[in-house]
Amino acid sequence: LQVAPATRRDRDEIDAIKSKALRATGRMKEAIAIDRAIIKRGASLDVGMRADAFERLGCISEAISLLNQRLSKHPNDHASRDTLGWLLLREERWDLALQNETNHPTTSPLFDYSEFRRSRALAELGRTEEALDVLRRWVNRDPESARARSHLAVALFRQNRFSEALRESQEAQRLAPADTDHIEMSALCLLCTASINEALR
Repeated sequence: LQVAPATRRDRDEIDAIKSKALRATGRMKEAIAIDRAIIKRGASLDVGMRADAFERLGCISEAISLLNQRLSKHPNDHASRDTLGWLLLREERWDLALQNETNHPTTSPLFDYSEFRRSRALAELGRTEEALDVLRRWVNRDPESARARSHLAVALFRQNRFSEALRESQEAQRLAPADTDHIEMSALCLLCTASINEALR
């Protein structure tokens, strides 16, 4: 049974769900047609809907431009700011990504990856100690956050600081024992540490 959407907002949401479902089942041509329709009618829900459609079509620059237009008028739109942050990282626009996270840090608990994105941009710009400091401050502010410790572990691992990374990943594992990513990171750190010790013998 198909029920006609009550509003354009409903139609936009339903079409977005359809597009994702079609892509998941490999029906790309139909998904692309829906995304183009969303963009053409200028989705009524918000620019995020159109930005998502652009992203699914691989038009990342158009998505970024659309989000920037939205944020110029509504700088406290956390959802748009969050989406923009991820797209800038994906496009490796490190300077803009850092500027976005530094000038407009996300305060909403629903979008709490701002520190991660800022640290990633700093690291890619060669400012590794600053990147680690951002994550350490996150851990100090929320020591029971497995996510914060996990991101710090990954950042330390990338700097070949395996012993420190191991400590953080083990702590993340203690805080979130059901998350197998922490176990894998700990194992990887142990392997790297063992390899180094073996090489030094």
